[in-house]
Amino acid sequence: MNPRRGLAFGTHDAHGTDGYSGSRLRSAPCVLVLFLAFALPPGVYAQSAWVPGDGHGAISLAVGTLTTDKQILYDGSEASAGKSTARILFLNLDYGITDKLAVSVAIPFIEKKYEGNRPHVPAILDDPALRDIPFLDDGEYHGHWQDLSVKLRYNLRLDPVAITPFVSYSTPSSDYVFFAQSAIGTQQNALTAGIDFGQNLPPPFQNLYWQGGYGYTWLERERDVKVDYSTIKLEFGWYLSPRWSVKLLGHWQKTHDGLDFPKDFIPNFRNDRWYHHDQTQRIDYLNLGVGADFRINDHWGLFATYGRTVDGENTYKIDPSIAIGVSRGF
Repeated sequence: MNPRRGLAFGTHDAHGTDGYSGSRLRSAPCVLVLFLAFALPPGVYAQSAWVPGDGHGAISLAVGTLTTDKQILYDGSEASAGKSTARILFLNLDYGITDKLAVSVAIPFIEKKYEGNRPHVPAILDDPALRDIPFLDDGEYHGHWQDLSVKLRYNLRLDPVAITPFVSYSTPSSDYVFFAQSAIGTQQNALTAGIDFGQNLPPPFQNLYWQGGYGYTWLERERDVKVDYSTIKLEFGWYLSPRWSVKLLGHWQKTHDGLDFPKDFIPNFRNDRWYHHDQTQRIDYLNLGVGADFRINDHWGLFATYGRTVDGENTYKIDPSIAIGVSRGF
């Protein structure tokens, strides 16, 4: 029996049990990558230092929105990029195969719209074969199921610090459009391997906990451009009571190689390189946020998070990102 089995996501009960978290998925262009990797609460979507235990787990549902109207260029300067708004529904199943091994399956449904003077227009692309691609940047929401993610994690030990290596794989769930400001993904497979850590602090700090992790992602190459990246995520939490907890959140990403915007795409914003820019662009960022969890009972939990981008290159500046959700443990 795993003594650190939890029920509500992100809820680490200071009086006897620790929570656990679900899967991590990455394969989305620019702004959506930030939301999916950070804005959804850690109990649903971030690092997983603990596992639920043999035959236990949770089904989670989260909804959220983000807004951005600034683009951060390759040198860190900011430029107006029009307004993008995304609405996301996120489903996650986390299940303990044994007391040490757990599997998570997750998929988001994403709707996004773009309002501005820099739409992606397939009709002006140099390649005639691409000109019939649907035009999505018309100021209306366009949505679809995005990428399916499967994650395995194995807990090596629990005390004094939980240590849990993981591996995850994501793949597009459909043939969605990726050339658009309002695209929902990049149509790339991704393989991630990493390790997570976590600890409930001992007395007299027993109401505090932390967890964090490192991951390296091999992203499917397009035009033979390497865009593998590293991520570091941290969470610091405080149990206000057996039901309530609050936390500080951080998510940093560094892409290894990749193309820079706009210098690597000038002067032709109609050629094949531009068509694949979301699949080949370097994306670096630092996101910070806050969150709260509420444990209703032994099976049900609620959460809310708020986050924003504080630094980055070749990406969009999110301000704000808001998510709420519910989980049913079993």
